[in-house]
Amino acid sequence: MSKTNHEAISDYLCGLDPDARVQLLLAYCLGRLFIKEDGRGGDWRALANSVDGRHIADWLRAAVTNGEPWLGNVDEHGRPKKLMKFGKVDQVAAEADKAMAKANQLKIAHVADGNEEFVMELGNGLYVVRLLTPEALDYESSMMQHCVGNGGYDQAIASGERQVFSVRGVTGKPHVTIDIDTASGWVVEIKGKQNQFPNSVYTEALAPFFRSRPGIKFLRTSGLILDQHHRVVHVRSLPDGTVVDGDLRISGGDELVLPKNLTVEGDVEITFVKKITLPETLSVGGTLMIESAHLEGRIEQLTVGGWSTFFADVTHDKPSFLGTVSVEHLGFDNAAIEELPTMKVESLSIDNCAISDLSSLSSHEGLKELRLNNLPNVTEIPAIRPVGKLELHEMPMRDYPVLPDVEDITFSKMHIGKLPENLTVPGMLTFNCCKMEELPRGLSVGNIAFISTQAPEFPEDMVVRAARPAGRTAAV
Repeated sequence: MSKTNHEAISDYLCGLDPDARVQLLLAYCLGRLFIKEDGRGGDWRALANSVDGRHIADWLRAAVTNGEPWLGNVDEHGRPKKLMKFGKVDQVAAEADKAMAKANQLKIAHVADGNEEFVMELGNGLYVVRLLTPEALDYESSMMQHCVGNGGYDQAIASGERQVFSVRGVTGKPHVTIDIDTASGWVVEIKGKQNQFPNSVYTEALAPFFRSRPGIKFLRTSGLILDQHHRVVHVRSLPDGTVVDGDLRISGGDELVLPKNLTVEGDVEITFVKKITLPETLSVGGTLMIESAHLEGRIEQLTVGGWSTFFADVTHDKPSFLGTVSVEHLGFDNAAIEELPTMKVESLSIDNCAISDLSSLSSHEGLKELRLNNLPNVTEIPAIRPVGKLELHEMPMRDYPVLPDVEDITFSKMHIGKLPENLTVPGMLTFNCCKMEELPRGLSVGNIAFISTQAPEFPEDMVVRAARPAGRTAAV
């Protein structure tokens, strides 16, 4: 297994609970199975998304808090035998369900005064209370059949580290439980009965509660966001026209269908989803990254306000998944793109792609930086309008009869045959780890550098306007 995946699994487990003791137990039961899945070429992220990892962490935290006897029954490596017996993640989830249900059955009782604090009315007979004591948490857990009680949250509530709220009806019956990290304001969890996503009646009613807490955010693992009306919406069922007040971060899963028209005021990060159906119109206030996914459909109009827009390790059945793009920096890395979109960009990088035709760049204006890396099907660089900086890395061509009018050019890890005669580079011309045959006649540069490159003979009419050290540079 690669080190990157090993670290990703560790990060995932640590994100489920801050307690190192609970993290170690998670590694024994879940992490071990994720590593095994990855080692045989499977998708450990899909396996992780098939169970509620936070629910399992709650069970283990309660076991640590209550000093469950099975924690002391360990193998020769000090690992609880109970956790090492699981061969599938759904067996771990079933054990967590059984343990929490058993604990809840023992604690169903009415909560006395002083255990809850009234917060606000929501209308239609609904209201919000804050749970203050272990008894209140146990009652909530018993009635909702989830894991907020039984000792798992007692210390965090007592210290003020976490705040737990409950949505109640006219009879006092709980319908939704909300867990908020006090310091950051992040919503760690929001859940209905038996850890299910709450009924939309209650999430819509909660809008005044979330409006009363400016800057509130949802952890990525919750799968929830606030829309423009401060309604709680699940990221996998966003209605058309949704405006996300903040970031949209989604990782893992088999399929994600985005609405036809989507606006996100913060960043968008979607990774390791097997299939994504793209919106027709997407507006992003921050940065955009889509990685490791098969894309369906086409973004006809993409506008990104942040610096970077990046597509990596994505596949698509058509020549392009983009129509018109307005961004500052656009990047493709190992992306199934055969033609470039209509662009308004300042910086463009294309790495490890099958694209062959770059001719559309010849009509592009305002490009400050162009980076082309390992594009085996590209046979020529078009006559692009003035560009600030051009970087060519591991490109297949040896001869360059035409090069754009640019300020700086870098060639890296290439065999350079012929460059255009009378080539003028006002800034820096750099050859890094290249094999050079010759420099063109009439070459005029601001400076020239040969880094890990044997410099060829300089033409007699070569002009270097200024010298600045950078590897081996030509003398004036």
